[in-house]
Amino acid sequence: MIEGLILTCLLGVTHAQGWSDPVVSINIPAFNNTQRKDLVVTDGDHVHQIWYPYQNDPRIGYNVVLPDGTELLPDTMISRDVSSGYPSMSDASGTAVIGFWRESTPIWYSTRDHDGNMLLPPTMYTSEPWLMWPTVDSDVDSLNRVHMVWNIADGSVCYTVLEPGIGEIFRDTIPNSMQACLIDVDGPRVHIKFNGSPDQLADYIQYDLDGNVAIPTVSLVEYSGNNSNFCSMSHDSDGNEYIFVFESRQSEPRRLSLYKVNGSTGEVMIDGLMIYQAPQGNVSLLDPHILPTAANSSFYLMWVEDDTELVDPRYIKTAVIDTNGSFIEEPYIAYDYTDEDPQQIAKLSATTNEDGDVFAHWSAYFPEEEVFYIVLGWFDHNWLGIEDEAASITPPQISLALSSNPFRDFLTIEVTGVSWLTELSVYDITGRMVRELGPGEGSTFLWDGRDDDGNELPVGTYVIRAESQGITAAAKVVKLD
Repeated sequence: MIEGLILTCLLGVTHAQGWSDPVVSINIPAFNNTQRKDLVVTDGDHVHQIWYPYQNDPRIGYNVVLPDGTELLPDTMISRDVSSGYPSMSDASGTAVIGFWRESTPIWYSTRDHDGNMLLPPTMYTSEPWLMWPTVDSDVDSLNRVHMVWNIADGSVCYTVLEPGIGEIFRDTIPNSMQACLIDVDGPRVHIKFNGSPDQLADYIQYDLDGNVAIPTVSLVEYSGNNSNFCSMSHDSDGNEYIFVFESRQSEPRRLSLYKVNGSTGEVMIDGLMIYQAPQGNVSLLDPHILPTAANSSFYLMWVEDDTELVDPRYIKTAVIDTNGSFIEEPYIAYDYTDEDPQQIAKLSATTNEDGDVFAHWSAYFPEEEVFYIVLGWFDHNWLGIEDEAASITPPQISLALSSNPFRDFLTIEVTGVSWLTELSVYDITGRMVRELGPGEGSTFLWDGRDDDGNELPVGTYVIRAESQGITAAAKVVKLD
């Protein structure tokens, strides 16, 4: 099943140079877009994925895949066989990962090695109730201790440290705190973002590794009309912390803003710098992520965005900024889902590896089956900093023009936007390649509705896919009797 779906995932989807084709990376369909998920990359290319629901049951799934979708560990249930939800995952030393989830109230966890083998079976961490924010966010220090933030029953944010297999070794409740908490461990610094009480706006606090408050609470957002639940954080090579947040300011289009906190003093060095503003007031900007490049000297930004004329999210957009918030790469479309209707994407998660490659997965709707699958895309960091204008990061221009659609006997395909074409192939709807087409005159191709053996193909839907210099485009065509 997954091999066929990899192709259908490409229908109506174009991607910018440096970004891969999206592939189905979790071979379990879902009937809505509420698939909560997270991912971690070990050893450069082992993509560990955790998600909910598993086989449309309230369970937690887990697998390990390569960037092209090859399974190293098939989809499996990582939780106990009881109702579970709200999964998250973090690196646990570079050769292992730790996954967290909720069984209603209790927090459970399990650890896996680089290949996905179980190191520690499902283990309960705490049974303490939560109030508003069920997801656990975590990061690991140099001693492989897991630092976590999570919501407790009175609404406060709890900061704890876990020794996997041993238990909790530290706990503190952050004063005047509530939901939307994130954590980022950087050497001796433990950066925490949370929403303050009672204003529910973004605040920052820093601990040291011994559990002492190194920098007291710093207020980041100081105006009403903001929604700082949707945000991400990362640090630079100097230990300064960056919070990338979605904001909905009154009487203004929605925006994505950047805050920078001095990791030594707590001074707010960048105060709500507008990185991107929605083109219209009703356009959603969802799931913002800030991710470090290899040297932590610049950052990738990613988010999901609506098309201005459509209801559902259709774009994954990205940009690259320096430590001052200035663009290295202006915002552009990494993945474009606007060419096929109905189509939508949701619940973006992203991470980077040590080389600065970006790995992201999201839920994508497949209209042929009327279900959502989780698909994976990745970005090759070598595309950054290339001075050759022809190789810079720009949306692809390749396009396919069909002489008729549907067609009966013959079909002419005109390819535009590239100087030469390395591949033009025809697939059936299951993803099986049935014909490789050679060029006719220039970039014009002719298909007679037959396979490579000269056999007449049956009536149905086919996909024509072009590839040139790493850019791809696909068109769906219907063959009549």
